[in-house]
Amino acid sequence: MKYVYFDLETTGLSTKSCKIIQIGAICGDQCFETLVNPEEKLSAKIVELTGITQDSVDKCDISLRQAMGDLLTFLGSVGAGERVRLVAYNGFAFDSRFIYHALQTTHLQPQFEAVCEGFCDPLLVLRSQVQVATRDMSSWVRNKRGKVCLKMGSVYQSLLGCSFDDAHTALADSRALQDICLKLELKTMPLTGITQWCEFCTRNNNKRRKPMPLILAKKVKLG
Repeated sequence: MKYVYFDLETTGLSTKSCKIIQIGAICGDQCFETLVNPEEKLSAKIVELTGITQDSVDKCDISLRQAMGDLLTFLGSVGAGERVRLVAYNGFAFDSRFIYHALQTTHLQPQFEAVCEGFCDPLLVLRSQVQVATRDMSSWVRNKRGKVCLKMGSVYQSLLGCSFDDAHTALADSRALQDICLKLELKTMPLTGITQWCEFCTRNNNKRRKPMPLILAKKVKLG
């Protein structure tokens, strides 16, 4: 079973009004990255956060449908006949919701289901480990309240002892997530299958960042 770590950059947080501007994915040494032309003006905040400029997206001739089609081709190549599992950090609350909306817009959901088994979110694992203290986190980066900080950049720093370059670009974040998961040496990770994922997104796609209930995710062995 192949795990593909992925990340999206978007024009904002709402799937109803915001658009994907960059997709990145990685599995081992196999990488995928593309810009997407949102056909709208980027806010100064998004330009500052991602480093993606208005000029770069204006010059990009890749539509959302083409980008999603290219992503599916990549997933099919990585899986080599088997469906892959997509992994995103905080993916149930954000990335997977944008993927769902994009699949509805481009009418590519059947093709997606042919190459993807479901979604995994390692943030759920870390939250549970913090709650039940199953991992020694005494040296981990803390937030202003003194709690273990589970933002991905902080987790990366806690585990690998350094920050990663090009944070908030899709491929760099995907690569950092792969490094995090390998370092965590997770034996299991919650997996939400395509059917449950679609049902959840259909009910909640316009509700801002509502998290996927852990009860919908079954634990699957890694490797």
